[in-house]
Amino acid sequence: MLMFSGEDLKAILRNYPTGVTVVTTVNKGEYYGLTVNSFASVSLKPPLVLVAIDKSLASHRAISESMVYAVNILPYDMKDVAIRFATAPREERFRGLRLFTAKTGSPIIDGSIAYLDCRVVA
Repeated sequence: MLMFSGEDLKAILRNYPTGVTVVTTVNKGEYYGLTVNSFASVSLKPPLVLVAIDKSLASHRAISESMVYAVNILPYDMKDVAIRFATAPREERFRGLRLFTAKTGSPIIDGSIAYLDCRVVA
C-alpha cells in the first residue's frame, strides 16, 4: 500500500519535468482534445506509443469510437495552449487556433514541435 495520498503524489509529480502534449481526435465531425503528460514510447518496431486518458472523459470516448488520435508535442512557448486544453470547456479548446488535418482526420495544432498521427491498436 502506498504511504501517500493522491494529492501528495500530484504535488510531487508537479516537480518532475515531462514534455507536454495535447492529444486530439475527431469523432462524428467534432473535435476533441486534452492535455496529456502520460505519454510514452512503447516500441520502435513496430512504432507504438501509449497515452493514458481517464475513461470518464469525453475525449476517451471519442478516441474509443473513432480509433484515431494525434499527439501534438508542444514547445514551451505554447504553454497557454496546454493550459487551455487542460482547463477550458471542450467547446472552447480549439477556438482561435490554426489547425490542419492529419491523414486520420485528427486535428493538428499549428506550431507544434512535432505530431504523431495514430490509430488505436489495443
